Amino acid sequence: LYLALALVAVVIAWAVGGRVGRAFADDVALATRELEASGVAEVLRGGRIRGDARFQSVAALLRAADEMGGVFREFASAQKRAIDARAATERMRGLFLASMSHDLKAPLNAILGFGELVARGRLTDGQRESVVIIEQRGRELLYLIDTILDAARVEAGELTVSPEWSRVGDVVMPAVLDARELTAGLGVDITGEIQPGVPRILVDVTRLTQGLTAIILVATRFAEKGHVGVRAAMPAKGEQMRIDVEVTGRGISAADREKIFDAFKHADRARRHGSLGLGPSLARSIVELHGGGIDVETTEAGGTVFHVWVPSERGASRG
Repeated sequence: LYLALALVAVVIAWAVGGRVGRAFADDVALATRELEASGVAEVLRGGRIRGDARFQSVAALLRAADEMGGVFREFASAQKRAIDARAATERMRGLFLASMSHDLKAPLNAILGFGELVARGRLTDGQRESVVIIEQRGRELLYLIDTILDAARVEAGELTVSPEWSRVGDVVMPAVLDARELTAGLGVDITGEIQPGVPRILVDVTRLTQGLTAIILVATRFAEKGHVGVRAAMPAKGEQMRIDVEVTGRGISAADREKIFDAFKHADRARRHGSLGLGPSLARSIVELHGGGIDVETTEAGGTVFHVWVPSERGASRG
């Protein structure tokens, strides 16, 4: 009797277990089909995972997957809004550049032109001094506007260069003269020197002159009525031309050397030295677009020297 009862219990358990197993397998197959059908496109359209599972564990799995789809939809929507906002920012940047170029540079150029005309006439010493101040500050403002515009172009990835084989003097001497005009009255002596027999360099003369001028201006802020020397020389070893901008006197501290190329990031230094940091940051970007680089180090006399490296004819001939 006991043996018969045990056999009946085993048969009943086998039948019930088989039915439960098949039901669970059906629920798992249902969950698999629903998850496979709910692709990225379907989730983004707002489709929901449906299915009436009989087992609580499988139903919980489907609900969790459906909730995850909702989170994904929210994330995708936020990403789309961010992309749209970035596109709007880029459009505003373009409008800003165009507006700044026309609305600020045009009237400023007119002011400088009329200042030059006034300076040609008969003026008293006081009047001539006033006209000189107007021209000086106007040139400084024009330089600042150009720097802001080009820094914005760098950030937008729109600043380009057109390198051509050029003489080093076509870059160094114009940069020295521009820096002298922009620092008139500061009592800083700026000189330029070019080593004889240097090879030509592959650069965009206008852009590299702009970058070198920015480096010289940075050097003058730290010179404190000292001297800034600009020297172009070809190292005995290496394939790039080196243009040194050396500051005599106090020079630049090690802490400032680490921060000098970071635009807008160090307000205390900017207020102390009268610079937003745009100039050196722009200069580094221009030099790097040429395939060169800028580094800074302390001289034996305690001053500071900027090394500007640009491609030369020697490197091209070896290549």
